[in-house]
Amino acid sequence: VRTNEVNDRHAFWNNAATLMYPDGSLGAPSTLRVEPLAGWKIATGLPAVSGQRDTFRAENFDILYDSPFLVSNFKTVEFEVKGVPHRVVIDGEGNYDAERMRRDVQKIVSAEADTMREIPYHDYTFILLLGASGGGGLEHLNSTSLTYRRFGFSTEADWRGFYGLVAHEFFHLWNVKRIRPDALGPFDYTQENYTRLLWVAEGFTDYYANLFLRRAGL
Repeated sequence: VRTNEVNDRHAFWNNAATLMYPDGSLGAPSTLRVEPLAGWKIATGLPAVSGQRDTFRAENFDILYDSPFLVSNFKTVEFEVKGVPHRVVIDGEGNYDAERMRRDVQKIVSAEADTMREIPYHDYTFILLLGASGGGGLEHLNSTSLTYRRFGFSTEADWRGFYGLVAHEFFHLWNVKRIRPDALGPFDYTQENYTRLLWVAEGFTDYYANLFLRRAGL
């Protein structure tokens, strides 16, 4: 979820690991056009440009860099919370139950939104990459990238592991993306960025993720 992978199955990339910016122009808007293979679809948190096929816009480079892309023949499950659209795009085959995933991810999002009393985005995308191994994620402004085992949905314990991952990464929407140590944004992309407050960014998030699962009845 931190690096790029392009092959005959899919293309997944982080713009921060891919695109440069003109010096002094971090605040400038930009557009990005993708040319997918036939039959492949595009998933990203960036809004589409009206009237321009497969083209997306970012108000500045920070937003562009915080918006990963998945291009593949993925499957999608959709739901709404408080009238706001959400989707889980699922790349790869597996033994998951799509309806259960839709229902329970919706419960997690609802529990967190009810507690925080806001939904600070117009739409949200969960990018789920299924593979032989995995179980991690990376939060973004109005999306998150998740990896999980393709056959990791066999037991209730498996599902609880998945729910924990979703709840953790989604809560980063508030804790890290909006409430964060100074070192975690805005970034100086010409320098490495360090913080001693990882226990706040990850520890608080882990605590609340477990709390939200209880509130969601999971």
